[in-house]
Amino acid sequence: MIRIEFTADDIARTRVLPTLGPFAETVLGVGSVRMARPGRVSAPWQAATRGRYARAVADLAGFFSPTPTVQLDLFSRIAPAAEFDEGAEGLLAMPDQAFRDEVEVTRCRTTPSWLRGIERAELPARRRMVDVLERLHRETVLPHWAAITTVLDAERNRLQRLLVEGGVDRLLSSLHPLARWSSPVLELPAAGRWTSEPQWSRLGGAGLLVVPSVFCAFGPVPYFPYDGRPGVLLYPAVPADELARLWAMTRSTTALAVLLGRTRAAALEAIQAGCTTTELARRIGVSPASASQHATALRDAGLVASRRDRNRMLHSLTRLGLALLEAPRS
Repeated sequence: MIRIEFTADDIARTRVLPTLGPFAETVLGVGSVRMARPGRVSAPWQAATRGRYARAVADLAGFFSPTPTVQLDLFSRIAPAAEFDEGAEGLLAMPDQAFRDEVEVTRCRTTPSWLRGIERAELPARRRMVDVLERLHRETVLPHWAAITTVLDAERNRLQRLLVEGGVDRLLSSLHPLARWSSPVLELPAAGRWTSEPQWSRLGGAGLLVVPSVFCAFGPVPYFPYDGRPGVLLYPAVPADELARLWAMTRSTTALAVLLGRTRAAALEAIQAGCTTTELARRIGVSPASASQHATALRDAGLVASRRDRNRMLHSLTRLGLALLEAPRS
């Protein structure tokens, strides 16, 4: 168990985010291969353990999570990133000492030969790690990103309602069944599983980012950057028995993706629930400018309707776009 003691500044600076981004979800997915309880490893990562990158997944999973109770933190020191490349650049730019500190906390196994030098934060080793993570991201996360962000946006909206209706007290007391709030202390029974003794932590006035995740293996579990940044509280946004429904939402290998291209097909699916250009960018893992281009192309094809609402552009499917999305495909 971990107990987090909040100050008045911590409470004032606590906020919610929909996601840390596709880079963080990829790192969490790799860790979940070793950390998740039976039945909790998601379908994409189960497939990855049997696919062409199976050895790389096993090596990285062992490095990120040397025991089923520890996850190497390669995300809380990096700003939330809407695109994988942005998160990867954050990892490459992490100060050497900060990187070594994180690795030293968890390293208790032999480093895979292809990662030699990573424990010293050597840049070539970091680049090799990022290259493999990028391939895994394309295989396991990117095909599902529109569905993932739709789910995470909905969860963020739930958290925001709690915050608006009752402040931080309501947010933290209603966050998750495995989080207990008794102001000013948040108890997390699922965290700190490496010891039977309760651990006490403080946020130092930096506050807390509450972030739902699809690939977080268990939780809620906190990560503490110790460099003036807010703490990060991650938790599984989707119950284990609903994960299959999430993967069923994606159609990455259908004729639709062949017809439109994977990213544009993902954009069409993401727009099904209605969204702004900024939300579309986050859901499909591209820049806002790129999202605007995809929405324009779909609108020009008669698949999407867009209307301006003050300084936002709102997108929705036309009847033709909905019919194309719902058409039976093999």
